[in-house]
Amino acid sequence: MVSTDTPCALQTTGVVGAEFEELSATDALDAIQLLFVKSSVAMRLRIGAAPAELVSTGLALPLAGGETLIFDVDGQPTVTATFTAAATAQAVANEINAAAALLGQAPPASVNAAGALVLTGVLTGAQGSVNVTGGTGQAALGFASVTNDAATGAGEDVDFNGIFLVEFGSVGAPTRVQISGQGTIEVFAAGTAAP
Repeated sequence: MVSTDTPCALQTTGVVGAEFEELSATDALDAIQLLFVKSSVAMRLRIGAAPAELVSTGLALPLAGGETLIFDVDGQPTVTATFTAAATAQAVANEINAAAALLGQAPPASVNAAGALVLTGVLTGAQGSVNVTGGTGQAALGFASVTNDAATGAGEDVDFNGIFLVEFGSVGAPTRVQISGQGTIEVFAAGTAAP
């Protein structure tokens, strides 16, 4: 069980829903089963917030060198990564991240436990996206399928003004909640504690 001891000020940029921040009072919970939020004005919660994530299928390595991957993340400018003769998924991820860094973007690429290349955005909900739009290495990197070339973030947006109360079952309980608005909030949450 976690709660704010006193009302907390919240100030996200723009209109409600334009920008979200973490509902940090729930950080100590691995699964949120009860959520109570009291606000002084209209606000928006994003329940089950997650960034867009695109996982490759069937990496064909090593690359010969000179292949490209063209993609965009969260609506930012398009990135073109040009590869050397990369022999591992981690080497490919490093080159993608270097290309994104040249444009001032966060590193989108990683390798999961199964050895697949993963492109992950930062924004959640409908604002979050990862789109692979082309490149000579698109097929070799496992992003050529129509069902595996785009992803959108997750999260259900709920508008409220005053008191919001919801209970989730133990199966499928959200692990992350974000909030948008300008005003004061009080939070009470219960669930499974994070390890």
